[in-house]
Amino acid sequence: MKTTHQDKVTNAIQDICSTINRRILHMDYQQEKSIREYLENEFDNYQKDCEQFMLCDLEVRDIAEILEVNEDCIFDVLVDLGYASYEEEEN
Repeated sequence: MKTTHQDKVTNAIQDICSTINRRILHMDYQQEKSIREYLENEFDNYQKDCEQFMLCDLEVRDIAEILEVNEDCIFDVLVDLGYASYEEEEN
C-alpha cells in the first residue's frame, strides 16, 4: 500500500506532537491544536513527492512561541526526529 502525501503529513505531525508531549511539556488541547494546524499548513506546501519534511529556524521559532518554550528544546526534538538539521542549508 502506497503512502500518500496526506499520510506522510499526518504521521509527521503525530510524531512531532507525541515527542513534544513526552520530552518537553504536555500540551493542553489549544496548544496541540495550534501546533497541528501550523504544521499541517507548513507540510502542505511541500512537494507531493518529497521524501522528508524539514523545518527551518523560523518555523522552529514559531513552534517554540506557540508553546512558550525555549527554541533549542524544540530544535533538539526536531533534529532527533529528522525534521530539522544542525547543518546550514546551502542556497
